[in-house]
Amino acid sequence: MNRLRSVGETHFFRHPAQFDHMAKVLGGDRSPVRIWSAGCANGAEIYSAVLLLAQRRPLERGRFTFTGSDFNADAIEGARQGRFSSWHMRGCSERLREQYFRQVDEGVWQLDRDVVEQVHFFCHDLLEGSEIEPQDVIFCRNVLIYMDPASMARVVDRLFHWLAPEGILYLGYSEAVLAGEHPGLQLIDSSLAAYRRKSFELTTLPVPVLLPPVPLEPLRLNPLRPRLAGRPEALAFLEEAAHFVNNDQPRQASRSLKKSLYLDPSLAVSHYQLGLLELGEQRVEQARRHWRNVITLARRQAPTDTVPGWDGCTWDQLLQWTSKQLKRLGETDV
Repeated sequence: MNRLRSVGETHFFRHPAQFDHMAKVLGGDRSPVRIWSAGCANGAEIYSAVLLLAQRRPLERGRFTFTGSDFNADAIEGARQGRFSSWHMRGCSERLREQYFRQVDEGVWQLDRDVVEQVHFFCHDLLEGSEIEPQDVIFCRNVLIYMDPASMARVVDRLFHWLAPEGILYLGYSEAVLAGEHPGLQLIDSSLAAYRRKSFELTTLPVPVLLPPVPLEPLRLNPLRPRLAGRPEALAFLEEAAHFVNNDQPRQASRSLKKSLYLDPSLAVSHYQLGLLELGEQRVEQARRHWRNVITLARRQAPTDTVPGWDGCTWDQLLQWTSKQLKRLGETDV
């Protein structure tokens, strides 16, 4: 798995409940307000924030600062152009299209230059890049899922330090559990995958050891000498599920994961990822059921063996991580 990669796929008003929550949080008159899209890809995420707030009230000069960053220079250049396909526009209402976009070609839309000029874009590496001034709102969605455990923990800690006091961090829904171990972040609402920076300051901040969710890199299976145990047909559905997760299609991802379990009921990684998806939809009992299955499967295996379908993760690591998730849901006998 790469330590860092560009998200690549996003669209306007992805996860609208998070944008609605942001608008409510910023409903007062405090100024200035800094909003940052980390891993912004084509810029649709940060432009969505601009459009939403512009609809609520005029954007007085100096009140809001909008920034977008990505380590991919080509993505940043594309974001600065403010040009989008109909696919990326699918979250925009007809009213927003008419007010802020003009069609420049078949299936191609140009965002109003006044909106484009509201956003400052820059190249930035979340792992090794320079420090960022404190932000009131950070969007960092579907970025952590591509990282190894050490990189993931480092980025969560850096995001914490880049939040202003009481600042809000929005993650992707399947990433909501990844910040739960950080002592400086307080969960606002699991259905929003939103965290607030706690108001107290810590003299020392231990970096948690986190395990990633299902790896969303394409699985490269060698049919002559497979690296992973498990039925190859079942493992192949993990790649399909990864595609759906990354394209904001949780229902299709769930179907693919369930297909993998139909072919191989012992595929713990599918149970684990289904638990994340169910929790994101507030189906707590279903999440518990999948994670109990993970516990049962893990206890039957040698602790140091690698989990099929999850390269680099041992059964002991998976057992410990899943037990923590169940305890957060009120389980005591794990």
